[in-house]
Amino acid sequence: MTSQNPFKKIFIDKANELLLKREKRNFEIDDDNKYAVDFFISYFSNAEKLKTLGGKSHKGIYFYGGCGTGKSLFFEILEEIYKSYQNPGLRIKTVHTIGLTDQYLSQLSRPKQLAPNDDSLYSKYKKGATHFEDLGAESKINHFGNSIEIMADLLQLRYSESRRALCKTFITTNFSPEEARNRYGERVYDRMFEMFNFVKLTGSSRRK
Repeated sequence: MTSQNPFKKIFIDKANELLLKREKRNFEIDDDNKYAVDFFISYFSNAEKLKTLGGKSHKGIYFYGGCGTGKSLFFEILEEIYKSYQNPGLRIKTVHTIGLTDQYLSQLSRPKQLAPNDDSLYSKYKKGATHFEDLGAESKINHFGNSIEIMADLLQLRYSESRRALCKTFITTNFSPEEARNRYGERVYDRMFEMFNFVKLTGSSRRK
């Protein structure tokens, strides 16, 4: 196993290290996450294997499933690997969607800064390999009667950017693609199929 793909050993070792330190448990691979683990590892280390799993390397990944199934953990592990090896291909910035809402509200509250149509926050996050954690947890913003969906706007901006340059988007969420359509609309939903490989994590919460 490990002789064929050294990255898999690195991934599992880092996963065990992280979980033993934080939760006193080992990383488990079972029927609920085996495909997701194989997909994620292949995505960053084996393009040919990724193809056999139905993945496309030019797209990002949309991880979805119930609470506690380990979606965000994949990117925490990747961050630990990057810290050790400093491989630019493994550098993905994580942004929590709730934090985006807080940033936008904070900017709106500053006098003489950021009019409602100012795109400076959007400009900050529309490029680069970025993981948006907990899509759907962010609140809609109502500002002078206008309803603002930050993530709908960002996903459309990043879609446009990805058609011109390398701009991969990664999502972890409890929302299925259909639930994302209900929240963000048909326009965003349609673009998602060009932007993402969809990977579902099943099973109950692994948190103990």
